[in-house]
Amino acid sequence: VEVNEDTEMPFFEFEPDDEAEEPDYFVLVEDMPTYRGNDQSYFQRHLQELVIYPAIAQQEGIQGKVFVKFVVDKNGKIVNETILRSPHPSLSEAVLAALKQTDTWKPGEQRGRKVKVTFTVPVFFKLN
Repeated sequence: VEVNEDTEMPFFEFEPDDEAEEPDYFVLVEDMPTYRGNDQSYFQRHLQELVIYPAIAQQEGIQGKVFVKFVVDKNGKIVNETILRSPHPSLSEAVLAALKQTDTWKPGEQRGRKVKVTFTVPVFFKLN
């Protein structure tokens, strides 16, 4: 087939697919989830206040940071809680128990649609 400047080429119009596959969750979105109308730092302080330092960890002198990862789903609920790092299982359990006491978030949005957004939050355990 010979192609020159007079050859007619078909024109294909691309339409974005509303059903295009999105990731399971986002890390950053146009409208990030909010907790009680506030940002992640407010949530971190609130979670820190809810955590009860386990007596066994205090008695054994265990302190440090627990890093918890979770997803705020399309309904604003915390799901898929995972402890990434912890100095002791009792501290991990304390953080997970505190997470269960938190309220629903306002979900994140991307291109006008509610989406799942992941967060990683440190929780500090320090003996006085």
